[in-house]
Order: sequence, then structure tokens, then C-alpha cells
Amino acid sequence: MSTKIVLKFFRSNRIYRPSEPVEGKIVINSPSSISHHGIRLSVTGSVSLQVRGGSAGVIESFYGVVKPITIVNKSIEVKPPGKIGSGTTELPFTMVLKQIGEKSLGRFYETFHGTDVSIQYLFTVDIARGYLYKSLSATTEVIVESDKADVLERPVSPEMAIFCITQDTQRHPLLPEIKSDGDVCRNLTLPIYVILPRLLTCPTMSTKIVLKFFRSNRIYRPSEPVEGKIVINSPSSISHHGIRLSVTGSVSLQVRGGSAGVIESFYGVVKPITIVNKSIEVKQSGKIGSGTTELPFTMVLKQTGDKSLGRFYETFHGTDVSIQYLFTVDIARGYLYKSLSATTEVIVESDKADVLERPVSPEMAIFYITQDTQRHPLLPEIKSGGFRVTGRISTLCSLLDPISGELTVETSAVPISSIDIHLLRVESVLVGEKIIADGDVCRNLTLPIYVILPRLLTCPSVFAGSKCP
Repeated sequence: MSTKIVLKFFRSNRIYRPSEPVEGKIVINSPSSISHHGIRLSVTGSVSLQVRGGSAGVIESFYGVVKPITIVNKSIEVKPPGKIGSGTTELPFTMVLKQIGEKSLGRFYETFHGTDVSIQYLFTVDIARGYLYKSLSATTEVIVESDKADVLERPVSPEMAIFCITQDTQRHPLLPEIKSDGDVCRNLTLPIYVILPRLLTCPTMSTKIVLKFFRSNRIYRPSEPVEGKIVINSPSSISHHGIRLSVTGSVSLQVRGGSAGVIESFYGVVKPITIVNKSIEVKQSGKIGSGTTELPFTMVLKQTGDKSLGRFYETFHGTDVSIQYLFTVDIARGYLYKSLSATTEVIVESDKADVLERPVSPEMAIFYITQDTQRHPLLPEIKSGGFRVTGRISTLCSLLDPISGELTVETSAVPISSIDIHLLRVESVLVGEKIIADGDVCRNLTLPIYVILPRLLTCPSVFAGSKCP
């Protein structure tokens, strides 16, 4: 019979914080007495990169041979050299992973068993028996959680996230009859209660940077000051070579493949046209402490009287043309560390002084729809019974104002299913569909038209050349 060694901890779940004492006992079952050169208990904590074969490329495979990063490696003597009698022997032990005020050790990351990253803390007992005998050992893993002092204090959201799942939100094919594992009562609130698997989850360990603007809609004019703050959440203090905030505005041509010809494909490789590119220093080289750090900033896109910059075109996300203004914060950390950055888009509207003054049409455009104005095949009932819709709609308006108008169904030989209005951009892409009426409507009843323009998908007319027609 061989000698058996078991590590038993007084906590059955084996969950500890670095500053808490780890207490337990070493249980040795031996059929006969054995001599030894000392019994030691050690703890090793490490971060391992485990890139799996098959999905890893040449670069990723390099990281598969990187040695584990050591977090802690310490040991204590439980029993000096001597002899262990036959039967069961119990040796109590106490060990603290990190003493209070000890700065030689870094941050204790929480235990995590991931696919590519693994963080483990292993307790190992070794019984040295000299050259003629094989040493005896046993290893047991404990789960380490962060000390309360190291946990970032974050505001708890007062509201829970609201979600909605319908047949319209699904992208995969649906059966005519959606099957489920058991039926449930309609309009019955079912509780959601999920316990996270502790070994397979861990809190975020990386530094997070968020750009927050004092205007919630992030809409600015070039001459207005853009004010906000840079929020940095870091699990530990970090050194840096300076924090800079930059803004880049550009016009990009994005010709899509398939519909583009030989000439159009040439524009797909044209570099973006820069509108503005400037930066300011928010903080000089130094150190950022652990926890949450907020750095306020103020930047003006275009100073009054600054003629070095051209016209600031309004933000626009089109199919072939895109106009964007991006604010980027960069934290330089030298050659040995990866720089940290975050980017947020703001919406730029033209200054009032740059808006072209054009006479507003005193009248609205009048339209009518009959069976004679339609080019597609019509039902015989419509041809014989007649169909006529009249109305009027505004043809010139500000992007901030809705498109308004009205229509009247004067005659219809068949019932009406719905009345919709479609918005088409100059790029001939459908960007919106609004329902004016759902179902059949009363004849000769005036229905209002009220459509709010999607801001990011629309922009005012941009004229080419030095003179505007």
C-alpha cells in the first residue's frame, strides 16, 4: 500500500481573498513509518495563455509557448526533518497569500478558467525523502476573489435592461408554427434567475476608457465648444507618457462592389478627404491611480475667424458617401505596453452663418394618384370602379423640422389595406417607411402627413464648385 496525502481546507468551497488566512490541515495516511527531510507547503498563482491548435495562426501559435506569468510564489515549512509514524497523521497549517501593506506582490487577479486564458492558484504539499526515495506531493486548487479594497466602485444602474423578442427581430428562418419546449401562460411574468459558473467567469481586468459629452445627443456646430470628460476605470495604477484628445473629420467615398462599374470602382480606393484634424493635450506624462479617474476637456472644432479650415459639412452616413467627425482619446504607454484609446462620434451641423439663404416655397406641392398614373398592372375592379387620391406635401424644410402635408382618398373601388410613405435618398436607397393609415379609410377624409427625418441618414444639399446655382 502506498502513502496517501490529502490537503483539506477548513472552508468547504475553498474561496479566499488575498488578505485572508488560508487554514487547513495536511492528512497523511501511511501503512508504515517514513523518514523525511522536511514537509513544506507552497502556493503558486499564475496567468497562462492557452492558444488552442487548429484555430491558431502563425502569430497566435507563438503565444502558445509563452511561459505563464507568475502572480505569487511562496512557501512555508510545516514540519522540520524527522519521522512520520504509520497510520493517519494530521498537520495543521495557516498561510496568508498577501500580507497587509505588502507591495512586493502585484494585483491578485480572480480565478478564471477560460479557453485561451487561465488564472489558477495551486496549493502543493511536498515531503522530501532524499535521493533514494521518491518525494511525495499533493496539489489542490483554491479559488481567489479580489479584496473589497481592490473592487472598483461603480454606480449601480437604477433600471434593468429592457428587451423584446418577436418574429420581426429574428434573422434566421422561422417555421410557420414556432415550436417551444412546453407552453406558458400569456402575459405571465416569469422570473430569470441564473447563477454564474464561478470558475468560468471573472470580472473585467482591463482598463476601460469612456468619452462622455455634456450634451446627451452629441450634436454640435463647428463654432461651439465641445465639452465633456474622459472617464478611466483601471484595476491598478498605470504610468503613461501623456493623454491626448484628437478630433478627425473626413469625407469618405464608399463605392460598394457589385453595382459599381470600372470608373466607379476607382473611387473605392480614394483616400478620405480630411475636413479637420486637430488635437490637444489633456494630461501630461505621469501616473493614473487605480479606480475611476475623470479628466474634463474642452475643444472648439473651428475658431472664429479661422480660415485655414474649409467648410464643415454636416454629418451624414450614406451608402456611397460618409461624413464623420470622430473624437479619439489616446493614452501613450511606451514601447513595452500597448497604448489605450477610445473613439466616439459626434454629430456636426452647419453654423447658422453658413446656411444658404433660400426662399421658402409659399405653397406646398400638390399631387394626385389615379389609375391612369400607375405604370404597373392593376386589378380589373380598380380600372372599372376608379381610384383617386389627392393631397399636398412640403418640398422644402429644415432637417430639424418634420415633413408635413395631407392626403384625401376621394374614390376607391376596393378596400385599402394601408397607406405608407417612403423616403428615398438621392443615392436611391430606401431609408424609411412610415405608415399613414392602417386598414381601409373613410372616403373624402383628410389624413395628415407627419414624418420626422432620420438625422444620421439625411443631410442638406451639398453643392460643388465655387458658386452655388
